[in-house]
Parts: sequence; C-alpha cells; structure tokens
Amino acid sequence: MVDWYSENRKGKLFCHMDSFRSICDCITGAPGKNKKRLPSSIAPDVPRYKKGSHQKRLSNIVINNAFIRFSRLDLANRKFADFDLFVDFITANKVKGVGATCIYDFCFNYGYKNGLRPERMVYIHTGPAASLKALRKLGLTDAEVVDNRVQLKSLPVEIQQLGAAYAEDFLCVFHNHLTQMADNLPK
Repeated sequence: MVDWYSENRKGKLFCHMDSFRSICDCITGAPGKNKKRLPSSIAPDVPRYKKGSHQKRLSNIVINNAFIRFSRLDLANRKFADFDLFVDFITANKVKGVGATCIYDFCFNYGYKNGLRPERMVYIHTGPAASLKALRKLGLTDAEVVDNRVQLKSLPVEIQQLGAAYAEDFLCVFHNHLTQMADNLPK
C-alpha cells in the first residue's frame, strides 16, 4: 500500500495549493477565481468562496466568521517555529463550528504557503483514526493519540518514511483497506 501511495498519490498532495491566494482559500480548500463561488453573507469585504470537499458541513456563516477571525490574527507578521505550534495557535483562536479537521486543513493549506509543514506529528481525524485502530489490531503500532495527534516515530517504519504530511494522507486514504485487513485476522 505504501508503494502504491508513493507511486500514485503522493505527488498530488500539494499540487493544488499553489493556486491558493487568500486566507479564505486556505479555509475552504478551493482557489479564489471560481465563478461559482458564493457571496459572503456576513460582510462585503469577505471574499467570495466555494466550499472544498472537507468543508461541506460548514455553514457559510462559520466560514465567514473563520475568515474574519483568522484575518485579524495578522498571521503574515507572526513567525512560528514549527507546524505544531501554528496548529496550537489556531486552535486557541478557533471559531465556534470549526472542528479539529478543519483547523488542520486550514493550517496545512496556510502552512504550505508559508513554509510550515507537519514534521514530527501526524494529525488524527476520522479516517486516520480508523487506520490507527486497524494498525493496533494488526500489532503494527501502539501509538497514543494526544490532542488529535500521534508521533510519526510511533507508526510503522514504512509509513514513517513517507513523512508526517504524507503519513496523515496515507492513513486517511487507506483506512478502509487497513480496517478490512484487521477485521480479516483469524480469531
């Protein structure tokens, strides 16, 4: 699975991010020049946007509130030593209705544009949590989730070699496969 991921998906993880221009693009995961973008319902200075695939559950009001809050944080003039500190900062300043996965997505998108990438920790949400459970059942890890994260070094070596950002994506993509493998273990 890791070989297939490396050959077929790994190169696509960051390819769309070069089109992100604004904080709103980083929140929604969709670049700003799409004609189908929605007008802001909160304020005229909030850019038009189109929801990305991970944001289908977010209301327009929540997206607008996140845009306003994150814009006021003056992120361009703040320096973060690493990605984890950036996630902690955004989490401490989060908007009601913006959950851990959306915070990670925003940090991942914005961080990419500003040279911050996950290095030591792998972020765990629904898909990666299922993969982690399966890897435990298969006896391949004893990783502990703390603050929606596990240490990269606690995962199997093959996954560690992908790096933290790719490990999260791998665990998300292959959660069904890993779960099926774990469920098919002899009892």
